[in-house]
Amino acid sequence: MKLRRGDKYLLLLVLIAASVTGFMFYRQDSAPEATGYAMVRDLGTREETVYKLYEGQEDVHTFEGPEGITEVHFKDGRASVQYSDCPDQICVMVFGWIDRPGQVSVCLPNQVMVEIIEQPE
Repeated sequence: MKLRRGDKYLLLLVLIAASVTGFMFYRQDSAPEATGYAMVRDLGTREETVYKLYEGQEDVHTFEGPEGITEVHFKDGRASVQYSDCPDQICVMVFGWIDRPGQVSVCLPNQVMVEIIEQPE
């Protein structure tokens, strides 16, 4: 069967529509743009881990320390120590959510420090 001129235009139109749709789904699934970065340091071992902060984020990371665990929550481009096994709970009640470069939240008994940084090195 031979394609006529109208069939070729229709086929071209379908291919263009499929390409545009595929590109839109690709862009939707791409990683969100960072609004900042949070560096979590284990003050005992001096290990550093950098986490990307972004809008719509809802992550929880747990760190083991001498007194037990410390939970750092990342939400909507911010970071906060939300739970710790330390006795005084200063890290949970005082520091709150941090989101600007230079801001720090520290749990000294569990040796965990969260710092907002501009760019990872």
